[in-house]
Amino acid sequence: MAAKLKALLNAQENKHDITRNLPSLTFESALDEEEQRILYLRQQSHAHTTLVSASCSFLVSILNEVRQIRADLAKTSQQRRAIQLLTADTLPKNPLKIGLIGCGRLGSHLVHALLSFGEVNPADIQISTRRPETLNTLKEKGVSVIYNNIEVASKVHLLFVCVLPSQLNKVLEEICQNLDKQTLVYCLVNHTTSHRLKRLLQSVNIFIPSFVFDNSTSNAWNSCMSVEEALKDEQMVRKCCPLSNEGKGSCVHLTEKWVELVICAFINQCSDLQLTSRDALDLLHGICMGLDKLEKGTANRFVERDFIINWDDDDTEPRRFPKFDLSKIHENDSHVIKKLRTSQILQEGFTKKFLSVFRSHDDVHEQTDERN
Repeated sequence: MAAKLKALLNAQENKHDITRNLPSLTFESALDEEEQRILYLRQQSHAHTTLVSASCSFLVSILNEVRQIRADLAKTSQQRRAIQLLTADTLPKNPLKIGLIGCGRLGSHLVHALLSFGEVNPADIQISTRRPETLNTLKEKGVSVIYNNIEVASKVHLLFVCVLPSQLNKVLEEICQNLDKQTLVYCLVNHTTSHRLKRLLQSVNIFIPSFVFDNSTSNAWNSCMSVEEALKDEQMVRKCCPLSNEGKGSCVHLTEKWVELVICAFINQCSDLQLTSRDALDLLHGICMGLDKLEKGTANRFVERDFIINWDDDDTEPRRFPKFDLSKIHENDSHVIKKLRTSQILQEGFTKKFLSVFRSHDDVHEQTDERN
């Protein structure tokens, strides 16, 4: 209630601001004709940063969620009840450990987004950067900031690589011998390939997001908002979701391949957590798609054969999925993405779940304001 009242007051103040939207006071008014022609780059840069922050926050949120559920499944019903009573509103169980190598402008926005929307405890984030002294704000929040790539890479479940292209080879060669094979490496370095990362890291658990830049729609992106403000605005978040109509038409957008990689990375983590294929698929529909009530056997539900063509459905013994080679998924379409493209229910479910990650943040803050 307090948050809504504050927004209403701000709207009333803006109504009486005679300088609001005055063309002579805008950023564009000081640009000459040549600079005006490349103004779209400003929108694209802001859109790319917001999209990276949103998509990574979503990925971290669902990977964290399945880890909490797995931790609960390991307990008896009596133990779970006792733990729920004792640990209500406290730190998550078996949290996802996150690392960043390189933390410039993009990395900094990413970390702030994870803390705000990814439900991540600051103590579960480790950063390695050449200039730790520039990240005092994150240090004060409890994030570990050092300059030791090997130490960070060896202690995390998910590693974001945010270095310059010229630094990538050296960094990967430095960490490859100390990287756990279960660690998911999410590379945000431009102009690199899955084959290159696989060769340098000797790992198949590699995730490279593919972005599409559309110059014709850049003017439709509101770059006047901060990244954090954009992630609190539902219309802006819709533009960050690759399966929403708004996302497909945004000036910078992720392809459907990103969703396929998210799904396979999620299944890989379920296998790492010793979950059977049936449990993994149930959690996939419930956590990633927001479709926990989707009946089994329907055409809109993923089955084992969507991932493994020669899967034996007659085998009654519970089995885990094998570890998927994400580097190959970058280049070839599987039955997963084919089903995703043809199922409106799956697309709508994924979009709804994507939006909920950022909407739940507002609900938490609104409840806090009401208690205060």
